[in-house]
Amino acid sequence: MFSDIIAGYNVSLSKETPREWYLTCKKSKANKDKEAPKKMELVVAKGTYYPVSLSTKMMGVTMTLRDVTFGVSDEQVTFNPADYPGVTVKDERAQ
Repeated sequence: MFSDIIAGYNVSLSKETPREWYLTCKKSKANKDKEAPKKMELVVAKGTYYPVSLSTKMMGVTMTLRDVTFGVSDEQVTFNPADYPGVTVKDERAQ
């Protein structure tokens, strides 16, 4: 979602604080992606220019991403049962 925001959206500054910019991203008429959200609210940190949060509604589901981190390894975000010795892990996903 963070790539091509400017290409597919009209971006405007809706609010500004000493630490962050609050941007409203409205889908442009040139954006032909039917699955792209019509509107997104993006908060960007002034010191790093990194996104702080992104809120949008897609297909009836409201989604908010916060505390976005870049450069995270697969090991940091992948569950590994070996990291929990002596614990029984039950996988109750539908089969």
